[in-house]
Amino acid sequence: SITTSNSVTPSITTSPSVSGTPGITPPYYPYLSAYKEFRYTNWDKIPLLMPMLKSILTLVKGPEWTNTLSLRVYFLNLHKAQFFFLLLLYIPLFFYSLKHVYLFVRNVVGF
Repeated sequence: SITTSNSVTPSITTSPSVSGTPGITPPYYPYLSAYKEFRYTNWDKIPLLMPMLKSILTLVKGPEWTNTLSLRVYFLNLHKAQFFFLLLLYIPLFFYSLKHVYLFVRNVVGF
């Protein structure tokens, strides 16, 4: 256990974590609110999209990283997820519009 002589800083003791391996937590840590489980991604949730995404991520990042990935973390903040989804829709529309503006300027102005 790690303790300090300073009375302002609480002592830190070694206590078991959720997985059974020792972790460092303060003695006043509320174990009733401890996280009981960690959820990984259900790769069978969306039949075609999720297995394809899993194979791409396995090729890019490796099987160990992909198997321990939790996509839930990225989708818990719905506003951020919606922002990136709309950004993915907006980017092709922006380049499509930019192409037509370029063609208009080239044909009308003569650049």
